[in-house]
Amino acid sequence: MNIPAYWTYQMLLNHNVDIASYMKKMNYSVDNYAIESLPLGGGIETTVLQQVNAYQMISNGGVYMKGYLVDSITNNKGDVIYQHKANPVRVFSEATASILNQLLKDVVKGGATTEFYKDLQALNSQAAQADWSGKTGTTDNYTDVWLMLSTPKVTLGGWAGNDDNTSLDSMAGYKYNAQYMADLVNSIYNAHANTFGTDKYNLSSNVIKSTVLKATGLQPGTVTVNGRSLNVSGETTTSYWAKTGAGNMTYKFAIGGTDSDYTKAWDALLHNPAIKTNSSN
Repeated sequence: MNIPAYWTYQMLLNHNVDIASYMKKMNYSVDNYAIESLPLGGGIETTVLQQVNAYQMISNGGVYMKGYLVDSITNNKGDVIYQHKANPVRVFSEATASILNQLLKDVVKGGATTEFYKDLQALNSQAAQADWSGKTGTTDNYTDVWLMLSTPKVTLGGWAGNDDNTSLDSMAGYKYNAQYMADLVNSIYNAHANTFGTDKYNLSSNVIKSTVLKATGLQPGTVTVNGRSLNVSGETTTSYWAKTGAGNMTYKFAIGGTDSDYTKAWDALLHNPAIKTNSSN
């Protein structure tokens, strides 16, 4: 899925989206926003705290809360001489954050990139009942592995790597870091069972639901292919949008790609028995 991430980022750059404003709100420092691998994590150094803070923002309805250690300080008379004051910063809309949470739930429970959820179920079935979302990450040659985890109440993050940046075992992320994080969650639950909460991730009432073709991600409709005007339909699914809703059918239905890519794509689509077409003229 790195290719769609790359093309999505290029689209944002081409539309002059102020990407830096989003990153700065979350206290990320990026020297060069033109680096092609930036959407994959290239060209940026980060800490576990920064990562946890960013994923906390998603679970917190799109509002960033800067991490802190000391909540308050009192003197020997019991007077509060320091009290932490939160400074919430809106990064994403509530609708956007709620869509992301739905996507990230599948990362954890799907188990394709981490066995965390399976491990947690075996360790602590009660803790596994929390509504978990999360994201894995692996750099080239397994030099870094990440696992970010959230419920609507709390966010955790785990990183593994060597001080000299040498490679880890190929299973370091999928298996070993997952086991560590499952053990961590189990230990926290055993100390404070209500830490992770029982709330569920719900889509914001502002989310727009669109019916789209699975093949194109756009609404069924008319498109011109090789000079022919065709009505395109087929198997559909529900697509979630923070604003506007899904687009109308068009020849260049994807993000990015060359003319040759679209020629191949439509040739495949028009020979796909799941896609229905008929001439509109």
